[in-house]
This record gives sequence, structure tokens and C-alpha cells, in this order.
Amino acid sequence: MKLLNILFLFLLISCGQEGTPWNPEVVKVQSVTPAESELYSYEFSTRNCTTGKKEFSTLQDACNALLNEEINNHCQKNQRYHLYDTNC
Repeated sequence: MKLLNILFLFLLISCGQEGTPWNPEVVKVQSVTPAESELYSYEFSTRNCTTGKKEFSTLQDACNALLNEEINNHCQKNQRYHLYDTNC
């Protein structure tokens, strides 16, 4: 009888929160929240010219825009290329 009690106690302790001896599988439901979108932006300006503030939803779009002279008013080419080289 003492052996039976010890066995029963062992079964209760061993199952813990992960189920029972007769139903060891426990299904846990988890949820994932959507990732927040990032906004990529830049603006370069001097006394003589400005690119204007540019905003993009993807890094690839921002990288492509950095190389585009028309979008950037033919302004601040060296700074834009440096930003492209360090981030794209």
C-alpha cells in the first residue's frame, strides 16, 4: 500500500502543468502580433539646394531614390551616395 501511495504521488508530481498521466499532450495557444512597419526617410540641404524630405515604406525604395538625381533635385550627390554606401 505504501508503494502504491508513493507511485501515485510520483505520477502527480511528474505531470506538473504539462498535462496528466492519462493525457500528457497539452496544446498551448500563442498569438503573434503583426510587425510595425518602418518608415525610411532622408533629407539633405545646403544654402543652395535641398533634396526635400523623402519618405519610403521599404529600404529598397529609399536606396533606389538615393541614386535618382531627378527625385533629389540634382542636389547633395556626395552625401546621398555616402548614405547609400553605408546602408544599402
